[in-house]
Amino acid sequence: MYNMFGGIMDIDNLLNKVKFNLKLLDEYGFIKENDKYIYSDYIMNGDFRVDITIYNNKLTSKVFDSNTNYEYYSVYIKDNVGEFVGKVREEYYNLIKNIVDNCSSKELFNNNQTNRLATYIILKYKSKPEFLWDKTPDCAVFRHKENNKWFGIIMQVDRYKLDNRLHQEVEVLNIKLDPSLIEKLLNVNGFYKAYHMNGKYWISIILDETITDKVITELIDKSFILTK
Repeated sequence: MYNMFGGIMDIDNLLNKVKFNLKLLDEYGFIKENDKYIYSDYIMNGDFRVDITIYNNKLTSKVFDSNTNYEYYSVYIKDNVGEFVGKVREEYYNLIKNIVDNCSSKELFNNNQTNRLATYIILKYKSKPEFLWDKTPDCAVFRHKENNKWFGIIMQVDRYKLDNRLHQEVEVLNIKLDPSLIEKLLNVNGFYKAYHMNGKYWISIILDETITDKVITELIDKSFILTK
């Protein structure tokens, strides 16, 4: 399918970081075929059929003219802005949005461990991640409600900037700790000098399962206390 939508009709943006719940897909009406989940529905009073496939958490879809069974390519093309195609595009978007709303949850970050730790912070400290910068949309800060001080920052960086051995996009967590503890942790695999922060008081933790959630959550707690 051509993903050429603009503005409110941006299906790519709608599907960004979505995680589908297989049980909810089944309840919605999807049929499981091998490892794929298949669903079809009609829009525009039955004049068009939308075929949807979800495989490995990726949704793909196609729109067909019900009378000819030919794929209706005009709906994908941004430059096609007529009233009719606009209505088809709107109903198509609303169908996908309904599936997303009823069968998925929104993942805040790319990495599973990052999402688990973000959930820990949100539930324990009632601090939701704040995405403050348009130029770095994957960067989020967690702060105290009382004093607005940061106690955690999640960002996506090139791993090369941490240890110059491998080019790989990774998510890291920056937290504030006692300098003596930072000095010890820097000898442990998975801990690095703080990226874009004062290395004396902050440390970067790579979020790729190298360090267990238990260890990281204990350090998050220390950062919360130090910045309170």
